[in-house]
Amino acid sequence: LYCRFEIMGFPQTLAENINQIAIAARVSLSHLNSLRHIPRSIWQYADILQKEGKTQEALKIAKPWKIYLKQITKDSDTLIGILVAIAIAQLGEKEIPKVYRKAGEIKLAKKAKCELAGIASVKEKWKADIKQYEITKKHLEKAGIFVGLFLPVLGKIDFAEEEFATSRKIEYIAVEKAGVILLNAFFLIAMIGCGLTAIYWRIRSKQKALLLTPPLRLVGNVFLLGIILPLTVYVLISILGIVGGHEYNIASNAIALGAQFIILLTLIPAVIFILIRKHINQRCLELDIVCPEIKKSKARRVIVIISFLFFAILAMSPLRYSPLSLLVSPSSFTLPLKIIGLIAAAILVSYVIILFIKYFTTIFSGKQYALYYGALAKTLVPIFALAMIFMTLIVIPYLEWREADLISKDKVIYGQSRSFTHAEDQVTQRLKAAMLKAME
Repeated sequence: LYCRFEIMGFPQTLAENINQIAIAARVSLSHLNSLRHIPRSIWQYADILQKEGKTQEALKIAKPWKIYLKQITKDSDTLIGILVAIAIAQLGEKEIPKVYRKAGEIKLAKKAKCELAGIASVKEKWKADIKQYEITKKHLEKAGIFVGLFLPVLGKIDFAEEEFATSRKIEYIAVEKAGVILLNAFFLIAMIGCGLTAIYWRIRSKQKALLLTPPLRLVGNVFLLGIILPLTVYVLISILGIVGGHEYNIASNAIALGAQFIILLTLIPAVIFILIRKHINQRCLELDIVCPEIKKSKARRVIVIISFLFFAILAMSPLRYSPLSLLVSPSSFTLPLKIIGLIAAAILVSYVIILFIKYFTTIFSGKQYALYYGALAKTLVPIFALAMIFMTLIVIPYLEWREADLISKDKVIYGQSRSFTHAEDQVTQRLKAAMLKAME
């Protein structure tokens, strides 16, 4: 297993780390059964020898118990290995003194019982630590999800709050990478769609749409207002954690995080489209190309503003509830608030679907605005392509670097370890040291 980990190298991402944990979990530790059965069989054999009157032979078998136990303990680098060693000590506490007493070695019997009791008590002290050390709700909310899964069963571990926070940040980075990939997928689909739209109008109208190359100033505005500014605001929210709930883990901050992603994934394409459409309209007017009038509907504005404010409030909300808790816990929210939220979501989804249907039925009907739609589509293709290149070459590498950097600094869960997690390795080494100290 250790050789495989050396070949794979230190994990750089959350997915790689979970993969290594999964590989470790699949490894069979069947040799631990043998290590446990060997002393049981040997000490039972010593008892049989004593019944046959072969006392010296029985003592020869019983005396090396400490050497065997010390070897097993030193070779154990997993928590289950240490627990097997403790189980052997507990068995020895019953069997070894019995062999000595039958041989008349009362002092040796008392000494062995005392030593084995001290070794076996390591587990009881560990259990007492688990009961005394209660991870508070505050810790669980501000630590990563994996910390909440592993730490409660491992006992007292002294980690600072910032060390808990590292695991939380790693999980946020993994989700943010997925969001960026989703946005890139949208850019790709939009780029292909715009390209096909331009081809469609060229074939149908038999007119070649002008490629109205956007000036550098417009491209700069599109990237600044449509991509860089929204992403910068989100990165600041994510890193600083002052607003938006990023000081809590994903499970506790699911509502705010979902609202932030909805705003981000709709705002970026919308701003790009609005700025390009405005530019194309102006250029078409300058070139005396017929273009449709942009209708400014008050109802549409009201719906957009209300929807944006609704998601902005959710995105900055201090409420710490997961979506599951909202469904199963009636006390989380009042019934009227739940109904309002469902109605608002239904209206927003319906409105988006209507807009899509209206847009596609408009853009593919009639030849009056063929040059306009063709020019709009052809201009959007390089913009979406540039946006995708920017996300691929700048944003994703930054997130990957940050994820790898945080994993290398994490002292609780992530990173390569001789156990499943750093926390488990720390508990294992502490129990091992306590057992070896007891043997001395």
